[in-house]
Amino acid sequence: MLKYAARLIYLAPTLTFGLGAAFIASAYRLGASPADPAAWQGFMTLAPLVREPVYLVAGLPGSGDAAAFVVFAAAALAGAVIAFSSRPAGKARFIHAHLAFLMLFLSMGCAGVFSAGTDTGGIGPAPRIDWTPDFSSFPALGVGLFAVVALACAVSHLVVIRDMIAQSTAKRQVEIRLLTALRELA
Repeated sequence: MLKYAARLIYLAPTLTFGLGAAFIASAYRLGASPADPAAWQGFMTLAPLVREPVYLVAGLPGSGDAAAFVVFAAAALAGAVIAFSSRPAGKARFIHAHLAFLMLFLSMGCAGVFSAGTDTGGIGPAPRIDWTPDFSSFPALGVGLFAVVALACAVSHLVVIRDMIAQSTAKRQVEIRLLTALRELA
């Protein structure tokens, strides 16, 4: 039972990356049919959740919206594979969960600043990112997703620590066996 609950928790980072890909798809849909209310609703619903990380990836040199879509869709697919894998994937789950956590944290810092058009004050050094969590301007769906992704991060920390303890215990047992074998030879 606990194993299945952990798998559901590990799907939260996958959902986060999937929402990033869905945001890009909703932007394409909005561009194709700007008079469609459903296109606007999808775009405006997802914008506060994943807008900043998507724009960050799409704004990288040599990247664009299509490349950002591929990155977020691939991360979502990789997360689903990692979550349902029977092989131990502690480090991959750890990295995946923490990237989703940082993605939501970046979105949370910029959620209250939503403006259309271009900003003429963008010339010069980039503004500092506010890393204080602000739940007041972040949507309720985002706060819930943030909490579950934070739980996935905590669980991945526990798994990595448990694996480190198990490896050190196994290493000590091998050392004890070697010392015992050497004492028997002497």
